[in-house]
Amino acid sequence: MKKNILWLIATLLLTSNVQAQNLEQQLLNKNKQNKTYVAQFVETKSMPKLKKETKKEGTLYFRAPGELAMRYTNPDGDYSIILADGKFITRRGQKKTDIPMNPNPPSTFYTLRNTLLLSMQGDVAGVAKENEANFTIKKEGKNIVCRIEKNKPAKGGVNTLDLIYDEQTGGLLLLRLNEANGNYTEYAASNGKMNADIPEKTWEL
Repeated sequence: MKKNILWLIATLLLTSNVQAQNLEQQLLNKNKQNKTYVAQFVETKSMPKLKKETKKEGTLYFRAPGELAMRYTNPDGDYSIILADGKFITRRGQKKTDIPMNPNPPSTFYTLRNTLLLSMQGDVAGVAKENEANFTIKKEGKNIVCRIEKNKPAKGGVNTLDLIYDEQTGGLLLLRLNEANGNYTEYAASNGKMNADIPEKTWEL
């Protein structure tokens, strides 16, 4: 009887692992077909302990493999842009910043840049590796849901990430960065269009 239970548990674990690997590959394959992705987005920054929350919104543009622009309409004129050469440039009000990318050791913004790009590509394993973390992946309704947890949680900064993708298109619907203190930053996308034309002026600074 005990052997039968152990065999059943082993079978269930193996089945679960195979299903997870299939979902992971499915997500990668879908995104390999997508050269561009354009969507509306809402950015939410929440600090529950301070009972403070701010929201911004705009349009997100992704051109595979490594260009991402988040152009805000509220506040109008702000942007965060990752260029093909790897530069990460932001504008907040009248201040434009070319953020230094330090790979050794990886700076917070270096990791964030790579996390954003890998998330857009549907490369969940890549996101986990970039953040020195492990991940789970499963299907929920019409979505593929991923949770990424750092192997060595820190007292400060991001410890877990939540990713939600549309199963049919592979498009990223939600990215949430959860900090150890309960704060989080969430990017929720809607009305996404795959392989849409992106004007070159999108990348102008």
